[in-house]
Amino acid sequence: MSEGSWFDILAWAGVVVVGYPLLTLVISEIERRAEASEFGRPLRVIQNWVLPAVALWILIHKLSSFPSDGFAIRLIDTAVGIFVLYAVLLLGQILLLALRGRTESQAPKLFYELAAVAIAIVGGTFIVSFVWDVDLATLFGALGVGSVVLGLALQNVIGGLANGLIVLSGRNFAIGDWLQRDDGFARVSQVDWRAVTLDADGQQVVVPTSELAGSALKIVRNGSPFPSQISIMIPSSHRPQQVVSALLDVARRVPESTGPDSAFCQIEEWTAGGIRYSVGVMVDAPGKIGSARSALIDRMWHVLPRHGISIMRTGSGGAVAVMETPVDWGNTAEERLRLIVSSGAFRGPVTGLEELAEESRIERYSAGETLQEQNTPATLFHIVLEGALSMSVALPAGQRSIGRLLPGQIFAIREALRNSRSPVSLTADEPSTVVSIPAEAMQRLLDRNHKLGSDVDAIIDSHAAMIEALKNPPSDDDGPMHANARKTRAKAS
Repeated sequence: MSEGSWFDILAWAGVVVVGYPLLTLVISEIERRAEASEFGRPLRVIQNWVLPAVALWILIHKLSSFPSDGFAIRLIDTAVGIFVLYAVLLLGQILLLALRGRTESQAPKLFYELAAVAIAIVGGTFIVSFVWDVDLATLFGALGVGSVVLGLALQNVIGGLANGLIVLSGRNFAIGDWLQRDDGFARVSQVDWRAVTLDADGQQVVVPTSELAGSALKIVRNGSPFPSQISIMIPSSHRPQQVVSALLDVARRVPESTGPDSAFCQIEEWTAGGIRYSVGVMVDAPGKIGSARSALIDRMWHVLPRHGISIMRTGSGGAVAVMETPVDWGNTAEERLRLIVSSGAFRGPVTGLEELAEESRIERYSAGETLQEQNTPATLFHIVLEGALSMSVALPAGQRSIGRLLPGQIFAIREALRNSRSPVSLTADEPSTVVSIPAEAMQRLLDRNHKLGSDVDAIIDSHAAMIEALKNPPSDDDGPMHANARKTRAKAS
């Protein structure tokens, strides 16, 4: 035996005698440290099966004189190949799952099973070809012809699988995202290679991935806001800056929005019929889109006339058109006079109501709108014609109500006559219509009608007493003045 042959034998013997135990110890230590991780199982397979099989292969092929083409030797080679292939499959599975978690991919389990099958086929082909000396050219040719026939027979299934893999591999959407289709938004609840399950208004809708792959989709990520908007047409006689300001005032007060900052308004186009505006808000769920649109239209009906913009009507195509001639009532002084008298706010004969009606105006407010904010200049008196208004005071403990005003009652505070800041807020509890009277006009009316002045002073004193009682609650030892204030507030409530 030559010197080179002895060197090779000693080298392979060293691998088995020294390398095998050393690798076993190293893998054992790594396995102990990674016991709680997903790499524990493939490490155990390598330690308990792959390393012994490789050591046996070295003993038979490098350190013995057994013929390499013997049946027993080929069985041992096949076993070694199977153990190595099994370890490769485990490692591949772990790496794919780790990649899936890192990229948050929503690819189905079938995708990973196909990859495992492909690795197994390649490994098995290698073992059969090199260990058993089998010529696979004829087999591959038969498989090629068979795959063509099978592909023609299952082209729809294979096409759906391909479309599913294309949709999933792009990772354009994930479970929890929202897809906008022709019938509105739907939430993605399940994804696989064949179909995507959507949750639309509580109903489960299964959409084939082939349909999604061939259509344009609008995707809203989970947690992102949704736009709710309408398109309206305003006569070009109104200044765009005035219209945009009024529409933003409307949108900021929509309760379904994510906040006042989510309101938006922009000019879309200028046509022969007027200027088209797009106004809307952002909402946190598709279910609020419709209610937000309804709130926009309702509030525009109340707010735009207060800005001198013509009232709207519903037009074709879902847009909102504008009537050139306002149809609102109370536009003439005679009509306002009739409404003031019929409200019953002023009792007995009153001189100067015609002049008061000339300077007053009819205003509509939707539920939740504020007529007068606390700590802002008070310049108006209000007579309630329809609905109900609520007076409240902001305290350190929160907003506290001090009473409601019903049809026929007057909102009157002394600060309006003094042109100073209001101590209270005035809010519409429900859709309300009021007569708004400038403080100067009301002062002139009170100067000409002393009996009416006494009645209004009593209302002002009553409101002032309720505000004082709420801001400075009296103790049980307080005098009769505080007791009267408590009675007045209880009666108003």
